[in-house]
Amino acid sequence: LNVESRCEKIYTIKVEHLVGDHLILNQEIANGVFVANCMTRVTDGKIKLRILNTNENIVKLKNFIPKTEPLSNYEYINFCSNDNEDIEKRIEKINANVDTKNLNSEEEQSLRSLIRKYHDIFHLDGDKLTYTNLGEQKLYLKPYATPVYKKPYRFPFTQREEIKKQVEQMRKDDLIEPSVSEWSSPLLVVPKKPDSQGNKRFRLVVDYRLLNQRLQDDKFPLPNIENILDSLGNSKYFSCLDLANGYYQYKISPESRPYTAFQTENNHWQLKRLPQGLKISPGAFSRMMTLAISGLSPEFAVVYMDDVCVFSKDLTSHTKNLAQVFERLRKVNLKLNVSKCQFMSKSVIYLGHQISEAGCLPDPSKYEVIKNYPRPKSSDEVKRFTAFANYFRKFIKNFAAIALPLNKLTRKDVTFAWTDECEFAFQKIKNILMSPEILEFPDFNEPFILQTDASGFALGSVLLNSKTGKPIAYQSRTLKPSEVNYSTIEKELLSSLVFSVKIFRPYLYGKHFIVKTDHRPLVYLFSMSNPSSRLLKFRTALQDYDFTVEYIKGTDNVLADSLSRISIQELQKLSVNVMTRSKARKQKLIENEKQKMNENKTENQIKYDQFTELITKPRSVCQLIFTKNDLLKAENKIHSNLSRSNFAINEKKNIGFSFEKQLLVIKVPHNPLDISGFDEIIYDMKEMNKNLKITNMAIFITEFDKTGLKTKHAEKFLKKFANINKIKIFTINRNVKEIKEREKQLQIIKDLHVLPSGGHAGILKTYKSLTRYYVWNNMLDDIQNYIRSCKTCQLNKHLPNPRTTMRITTTAHQCFEKIYIDLVTLPESYEGNRYIMTVQCELTKFVEAVALPTKEADVVARALVEKVFLQYGIPKEIATDQGTEFLNETLNDVCKLLRIKKLNSTAYHHESIGALENSHKMLGSYLRAFLKEQKEDWDKWLPFYTFSYNTKVHESTNYTPFELLYGRLCRLPSNLNFEDGVRIDPVYDYDSYYSDLKQKLEITNRDAREYLLETKNKRVNASNKNRKFKSFVIGEKVLLKNEARSKLDKVYHGPFKVLQDDNENVLIEIKPGKTMTVHKDRVKSF
Repeated sequence: LNVESRCEKIYTIKVEHLVGDHLILNQEIANGVFVANCMTRVTDGKIKLRILNTNENIVKLKNFIPKTEPLSNYEYINFCSNDNEDIEKRIEKINANVDTKNLNSEEEQSLRSLIRKYHDIFHLDGDKLTYTNLGEQKLYLKPYATPVYKKPYRFPFTQREEIKKQVEQMRKDDLIEPSVSEWSSPLLVVPKKPDSQGNKRFRLVVDYRLLNQRLQDDKFPLPNIENILDSLGNSKYFSCLDLANGYYQYKISPESRPYTAFQTENNHWQLKRLPQGLKISPGAFSRMMTLAISGLSPEFAVVYMDDVCVFSKDLTSHTKNLAQVFERLRKVNLKLNVSKCQFMSKSVIYLGHQISEAGCLPDPSKYEVIKNYPRPKSSDEVKRFTAFANYFRKFIKNFAAIALPLNKLTRKDVTFAWTDECEFAFQKIKNILMSPEILEFPDFNEPFILQTDASGFALGSVLLNSKTGKPIAYQSRTLKPSEVNYSTIEKELLSSLVFSVKIFRPYLYGKHFIVKTDHRPLVYLFSMSNPSSRLLKFRTALQDYDFTVEYIKGTDNVLADSLSRISIQELQKLSVNVMTRSKARKQKLIENEKQKMNENKTENQIKYDQFTELITKPRSVCQLIFTKNDLLKAENKIHSNLSRSNFAINEKKNIGFSFEKQLLVIKVPHNPLDISGFDEIIYDMKEMNKNLKITNMAIFITEFDKTGLKTKHAEKFLKKFANINKIKIFTINRNVKEIKEREKQLQIIKDLHVLPSGGHAGILKTYKSLTRYYVWNNMLDDIQNYIRSCKTCQLNKHLPNPRTTMRITTTAHQCFEKIYIDLVTLPESYEGNRYIMTVQCELTKFVEAVALPTKEADVVARALVEKVFLQYGIPKEIATDQGTEFLNETLNDVCKLLRIKKLNSTAYHHESIGALENSHKMLGSYLRAFLKEQKEDWDKWLPFYTFSYNTKVHESTNYTPFELLYGRLCRLPSNLNFEDGVRIDPVYDYDSYYSDLKQKLEITNRDAREYLLETKNKRVNASNKNRKFKSFVIGEKVLLKNEARSKLDKVYHGPFKVLQDDNENVLIEIKPGKTMTVHKDRVKSF
């Protein structure tokens, strides 16, 4: 008998001398091999027994006979009930819940036989929910994780009774137990759908968000979905099995239960089963289910998460396969929810695909949205559809040619007319979008992308493969009447993270995915401190999912946007007559004008038929006003530099007007930024000219009308049409006053600029505001002179202040001849460190990083001596910023003792130690990449960072810092796999080695210095292109930038007097007897 290693199994052995029932006692039959206590019955000279092999290798047993005793020597209780009446009732309940309407008599009989034999694996209402015998789940905390104890939320009195009721039921079902844990997560009450009688229902969940942050990840690899689908495709019979409250059938280990604790009004509880809401629950449950069906052939049974599918080519084998799966479920003690199971179906939906004898196809419901996409009825709807289709144009052959008829309808000079060519293109694009070339199978090896959007009446979403960008499925639906009144964020959340996630659950559950939305507040959903009850309900429903929310521009969200904005009439097929705003406005306008004409026929004798014919044309004007005396008013509004001979005046008598001269005014509401609006204006004017034979036509643009249309927009989009029909463009201004008195001009500028209502606005805003009401010569120059001399503006505004030119600094000749030193502040580590002292050699760029607990002077000085000076030698110069850790007597005494020249950069100007500052960016990127969850052990990663930095080629020297310092290339871990055995180096004596090393260092350091100087020259020349050399005159007044200000403090201090101009720095007098040297970039002329 071969006993497998590291496992316990049931084995069958021959026994010739035993008969009847026997008790096998616990015994060690070989080194590390044990037989467990069990009862067995001799059948055909064989018995079954449990054997455990704790060894790493297979153990062979020869002539093995276990020690047994007859069971008759013991008294025992037989728990097997002979009461068949209860079993029959149970079987009847199970059969009543099984859907057999698509089964023939033979198939139904086979299923009924299986149910009778395995009735105990189904969970019915009233049954106590048992748990699997496949072990327990442990929860592992991250290192140094502290207990979570969050006070319970307050609930209304009505919900308190519901909490007591449900908690008591959970206790009776053995799902929870009393707790004395120091951990506690708050309880949530989430509304559920009312029952059939309309009574409110609630579900209790625990908010484990803080606990999830402290739990270690427990990932489990998912099966290869392509292999599963391939194996399903050739079968004829399928059964999909669903567990009853799957998570609650898996126990949590006793030592892990305290982490799950929650508190009610009077008690403290902890869960005994795997709860929902834990981030490790999906992976842990998937591992358990994989173990549950292990050993069963993947040729007839597969499991993906909590979905088990049994498949076969004929009824006989399917019945046999189902029996094996049922037997396994009985063995591992897992129960099925009979009402959610599908048995012996010819076609099932599994993992988002339709599985049938014909093979594996995408779920047909995915095509419904595209298939039922309504025919566009306006140019805007055509634009929306073409934008949707254009997203996939790289997957569609000859897309441009196919979509050409539709694209023509979106052009601004084309009247909307749906032709047979448009219909053909529309249907063909829809068919292509539904083809397998576009709607592809999911790639479970990559994270999915879920794009969502919500409009005022519908929800839409698209699931995409992140690697290819191709869609997997489309979904959309209209909002229910109660949902229409939701706020915007609630609609977006309903679309993206409730409706969409529920629909695409087979793809998203247990995997990390990315939600892309054009509604930015969704990004901060889980950080909201006081969400509404509806948001809380939605948020709680998503606790089992692992996802991140990313914001994208609305213009990039054309897929979901298009699905969410399909006409509500098409989606809901409303039977009511929908009156749009434009239709209602036009109808009311016609009635009003009809009434006016009927009341005043003597003055306005235009025929009503002519009026309605004009106003009801497909792109008709929105308002038509006939005036008697408005001509003079309009003339008075014309800008003074236009002559009266250019007015658009109609001089026709044959259309029914009673006046020889009549001004026809047409108001066209439009978006000033929408080019198509201007096209409609031109179109309407052409139509008017055809019907009314107008002699002269012009477009009058009101410069400061309510729509905010400016002259420059009108000229840009309308001038190109000026020559088409001899249409003229005029600008109409409001009444403005000309101010001639100089004192009044300055007082007007002062009032508009200085008063609180003016707010010290800028030159352009002040000018545009004044031109609404006043005009005078050189107004702009007056405004510029006044604002530029305003002291308040100079002190409080970020006015343009060109930076001074850079200059080339000196360059060291030897390693560690000059070093730069700086401190970086980080959160306190587990070792108590809060700072990093970074040191960089000016020539080699070699970096050293030392973790420090404080930045006190003696701590910094000691670290500098022990970690730098004693390892790399004493430098000639050190350069630091003006931090107090460097400007102190301790460090000054050290430098004086070791004869080191100490250089300090000017305050708030880090460019003087720019190379070291740049290395800090790499330090931050490195730590962020490797710290991940354990952010408090950053000091342990510093040696790895310095090794990585010093062994990379530096762009300033073209060498690695390590090579410049040690004269050789560093041996890296990546080199180890490619070394050709042991390399024998030439034998040196010490003199030869010294001479060779010296020569190498001299050559590399010389090359590095030359390359560094060249790099500095290039950088300085490039930077100085956008800089201007600043020079100040002795005694000149300047303003000093306030670097330490808060948001409401002044931007600049001063003015201060210049005492000395020294290249890039300037010496200023702060107050009598006190001076300060500052960089020129921080000051500007007053």
